[in-house]
Amino acid sequence: TSFYRSTNSGLNFVQITSGIPTAGSNRMAIAVTPTNPSNVYVLASKASDSQFLGVYASVNDGQTFVTKSTSPNIIGNSCVGNSTGPGQGWYDLTIAASPITPGEIVVGGVNVWQSNNDGSNWTNIGCWNSPSSLYVHADIHELEYSSAGVLFSSNDGGIFSYTGTNWVDLTAQRNIAQIYKIGLSSITPDVWITGHQDNGTNVKAGATYYASLAGDGMDCFIDRTDDNIMYAEQFNGDVHRSNDAGLTWVDIGAGLTGFGAWVTPWKQDPFDPGTIYCGRNNLFKSTDYGNTWVQLGNTGGGGSIIEFAVSPFDNLVIYVLHPGSIRKTTDGGITWTNVTSGIPAGAPTFITTDPNNPNKAWVTVSGYTAGSKVYQTIDGGASWINISSNLPNLPANCLVYEPGTNDRIYIGMDVGVYYKDNSSPNWTLYNTDLPNAAIMDMEMTPASPGKLYAATYGRGVYVVDAVQATTAPTPSFSSYSSLCTSVTNTLIDNSSETPTSWSWSITPNIGVTFNGVNAQNPTVLFANVGTYTISMVSGNAFGLGTVITKTVAVYTTPTLALSATNFTVCDGYSFSVTASGATTYTWSNAGGNNPSATFIPIADAIYTVTGSNSGCTAKGLISVTNSDCWVSVLELKQNGTSFNVYPNPANDKVTLKMNVIKAMSITIDLSDVAGKTVLTQPVSFTKDNVEVSLNVSSLAKGVYFLKLTSNDGNSQTLRILKE
Repeated sequence: TSFYRSTNSGLNFVQITSGIPTAGSNRMAIAVTPTNPSNVYVLASKASDSQFLGVYASVNDGQTFVTKSTSPNIIGNSCVGNSTGPGQGWYDLTIAASPITPGEIVVGGVNVWQSNNDGSNWTNIGCWNSPSSLYVHADIHELEYSSAGVLFSSNDGGIFSYTGTNWVDLTAQRNIAQIYKIGLSSITPDVWITGHQDNGTNVKAGATYYASLAGDGMDCFIDRTDDNIMYAEQFNGDVHRSNDAGLTWVDIGAGLTGFGAWVTPWKQDPFDPGTIYCGRNNLFKSTDYGNTWVQLGNTGGGGSIIEFAVSPFDNLVIYVLHPGSIRKTTDGGITWTNVTSGIPAGAPTFITTDPNNPNKAWVTVSGYTAGSKVYQTIDGGASWINISSNLPNLPANCLVYEPGTNDRIYIGMDVGVYYKDNSSPNWTLYNTDLPNAAIMDMEMTPASPGKLYAATYGRGVYVVDAVQATTAPTPSFSSYSSLCTSVTNTLIDNSSETPTSWSWSITPNIGVTFNGVNAQNPTVLFANVGTYTISMVSGNAFGLGTVITKTVAVYTTPTLALSATNFTVCDGYSFSVTASGATTYTWSNAGGNNPSATFIPIADAIYTVTGSNSGCTAKGLISVTNSDCWVSVLELKQNGTSFNVYPNPANDKVTLKMNVIKAMSITIDLSDVAGKTVLTQPVSFTKDNVEVSLNVSSLAKGVYFLKLTSNDGNSQTLRILKE
């Protein structure tokens, strides 16, 4: 890029070469001012990396220039001017001169800088990540002064004006926010947090809607037990927490590994408010509000996690969406299974579960394949049913389940919101007063019952009353799973027309503990197997429905027994375990479906077996410690020596061989896991006697502890496995 000058209103141009670069620049911006009509200012960025090249000034109508400054880096993302690496001069580069104050010029790149001496010295007056009055949104595309000298900035966040001390967002009330996610308060109406493209994370509290965390705002939520605790992120999962309702933020990303999606999903646990989850290439969990993180196994999905859902009924059940696949865990992330079968190739976008049944879930799909928008599972992902029906051929972005309904689901698409429940096979458009903008996220909250909130990409947030009942309910109910003895079972109301009252009864009632005979979803505990009659009627403002009665069978919950629950296994060795007490068995880690299973562990792990009788299940856990224990080394560092201990595990004998030949005496003690000493042997080592063997053939199989103690009291202990 070079500078050219015309003296005949643009009919002809001449390149100017005096004092201004003729090569090495990829972009230039020009400013003039009526305060000094002969002055011309040029801002240039480098062709090599799009960082700051220089500011050049002419006092003779652009015939010749002088270099005013080449530092600090006034177009980079650093607000102190020390940015390095690739810049953004190719994207945002602008300069303006004050029509009031001679010598005052401003430059926009990522931030805004001001000079009062024609560009020789610079002060930052607008910073994209400043929590103070200097905040202005990043990526300045245009700077202009009004005739009165008021400075305006057009940037990726909208239009701002500068008062001389602070920036004012002039687009805040224009309802044009591009929102990715919304998080509603669970305890206070009209309080929420939203993540905006180019406009950061914003907090709404009553009539106030204020910018909080700078940068591009992504997924965000509010602690359901404390409105002061908020979570927000910048792109690709740069996660933060606020303890003061968004006034200040701390980075809580330490411990998260892998790569997050552009909008990285993260959520609060439905039971423990201190537990949160975050999706990167795998799923991570924190039990201390994000201060520390652990990875929940390996989902095996590939690529960054797009979305996930933690069951509000059982937080061990988690569904995870990867590009082109769905993974599920039922043990809190210890093991994962692929439950994609039945979902067409494409991009799953969102997933939600029935709050009373983790086996029932719904998934939305993006793209423009007609008739492929929403899928439902009623068996935990073993199969999926296409319920797209009459939805238009537009990408489906999100959905929300309305509690207390007959499985009513609202779905947000690139244009429009639709809903359906079990009373209809088709979807109904729910679009009155909603603009034609992409619906990116929807939520409902107990703080505002009966309200549906929709976050749009381009038109802000909209709220509407949920679908209203029009007649008395048609009562219907089901149970979460098979009815089993000694297990708390939940009865699920599936009535249509949004009931507000319920009445339940069970006969016979001997041995039945029934909690919530007037609750929507009561719990029941059966002490005895047998056949029972369950009756229910639901009602609303239009009256009571017709009583529905079902005869159900209650089966025996298996009492699962394991031959062992703890193993210590050396690398390359196997272990076997047998389960009893059920009729069928399912082992994790590809252990099969027989009563016994054999595994070769490669790391410490928890193995599971699920025993079943007529749909009633019980789960057993086996803890396995994997050890590299064929040859072990035991050190007495204070005595400057060490011993090889082998074989470990051992059958008949254990050998100790001194690695550093020296004369010394030690005492060998061997004890079992209860701490009982089973062998004591004093040994004297010399240059001719560097090895001793212990006879362990008569010892029972199991774990033992070998302790070496020198005469001066130094000791060390090693775990030994006797096979």
